[in-house]
Amino acid sequence: MILNIDGSRIGNPSTSGFRGLIRKSDGAWEHSFAGNIGLSNILHAELLTVYHGLVLAWELDIKELWCYSDSKIVIKLLSDHGNTCADFLAKFGARNPEAYSPIAV
Repeated sequence: MILNIDGSRIGNPSTSGFRGLIRKSDGAWEHSFAGNIGLSNILHAELLTVYHGLVLAWELDIKELWCYSDSKIVIKLLSDHGNTCADFLAKFGARNPEAYSPIAV
């Protein structure tokens, strides 16, 4: 399965949103999602899209998933080795209103 994601912002100050879709390998559209996150920046919107896409995939019991994004920063954050991933998750946790959010990959 393939997860295509994108974040966006409109105006200045910026109202941000996100959307994504999960497709089969032949391109057939299976599931999609979208949301508005209010005033934010584009990186936050892009990363939140990854999060929601992974949550949806987990809920659908999708265990093998390719993720595509037009954000070089998001791709770099997801593919870096070492402590970068843990650092990203720690910052995500600091911004998350929930006391605990399991994130399955």
